[in-house]
Amino acid sequence: MKILTLLATTSLIAAASVNAASAAITVTTAKIEGGVLKVSGVSTAGTSVKLDNRFLAPVMPGGAFSFSLAYHPGDCVIDLASVAAPTLSRRVAVVAGCGLPGLIARGAWLSGATYQANFIVTYAGSTWRARQAAPAGKIPGAVGSALYWEKLAAKGANGPMGPKGATGAQGPRGLKGDAGAAGATGAAGAQGLQGNTGAAGAAGATGAQGLNGDTGAAGATGAQGVKGDTGAAGAAGATGAQGLKGDTGAAGAAGAAGATGATGTQGVKGDTGAAGAAGSTGANGAQGLKGDTGAAGATGATGAQGVKGDTGAAGDTGAQGVKGDNGAAG
Repeated sequence: MKILTLLATTSLIAAASVNAASAAITVTTAKIEGGVLKVSGVSTAGTSVKLDNRFLAPVMPGGAFSFSLAYHPGDCVIDLASVAAPTLSRRVAVVAGCGLPGLIARGAWLSGATYQANFIVTYAGSTWRARQAAPAGKIPGAVGSALYWEKLAAKGANGPMGPKGATGAQGPRGLKGDAGAAGATGAAGAQGLQGNTGAAGAAGATGAQGLNGDTGAAGATGAQGVKGDTGAAGAAGATGAQGLKGDTGAAGAAGAAGATGATGTQGVKGDTGAAGAAGSTGANGAQGLKGDTGAAGATGATGAQGVKGDTGAAGDTGAQGVKGDNGAAG
C-alpha cells in the first residue's frame, strides 16, 4: 500500500510525471465531490483516456476529457493513460478530498463469497486484506492470489498454556437417562447393624385359610369301659323237624340182666301198637338228627349306656399345615 500525504483539501491536485511522454496528458481537476470522483483534463495524444486501467473517457475535439464516476481509488491515487496514441502517455495524480478507506472486517474467508477492496478476512490462522475486488473462490495465499490478497498478519505461534480457570457453577440437572442393563450381582456385604424396630403397621386383612394339616397318628386305646347291661333275650328260633321214631321192640322174657349191648341203629318208626302191659323201661334210643337252625330272632332293644371309660392318652401332634398367604399390608 502506498502511503501518501494529502497536500490540500481543495480542488487543487499535485501531479507527477512518470516518463517523458507524460506531458501529453494534463490534469486540471481530480477530486471527490458529492460522493462522485471527478477527473478532467486535456490530452494531446490518442482517442481516449483510461483511468486505472478500468474506465474510458473519449478525447473531445480540442483534447478535453472528463470522468464522473461512483468510484473510490483504494489509495487515493489515479493512473491515467492515453489510448490509441503513437506513443503511450501516462500520468499519475492524487485525488483531492479523498480519505484513505478504512479496513472492514468480514470474519473467516468463505469460498462462495466475493470481497471488495480493503475487506479483511482470516484464513489458515493469518489475516488478509483484499487489494481489490476479489471474486469467489480466490483463496488467500494460494498461487495466483497475490493480485487480490495481501497478508496483514501471519499466524502466530501457540502461546503458553494459561492458568486453569475457576470451576464454573454447577449446571442444571440433566434429564434422566435410560435404565442401564442390570449389572452382575455383587458379593454379599457385611451384616449391617440392626436398625431400630419400626412402628407397628396397621393390621393387614386376614389371609386365606391354609390347607388342613395331615391327621395325627391315632392315640392309644383307652381303658375298657364298664360292661353295659345285657340286652333282652331275642325271640326263640323255630323248632327243628322231629326225627323218625324207632320201632318198639317185642317184650322179651325178663332174663338176667346181660351186659348192655351196643346201641343199635335207629330203626324206622313202626306203627304204634296197641298199648301192652307196661314193660320195663327199655334202653334209650339213639339221638335223632339235629334239626336245622331256626331263623334269627329279632334284635333285642339296646341296653342302657355303660359307664364312660377313662380318656385315652393324647395322640402324637399332627404335621404342620401349609402356611396361608400373608394378608395385604395395612
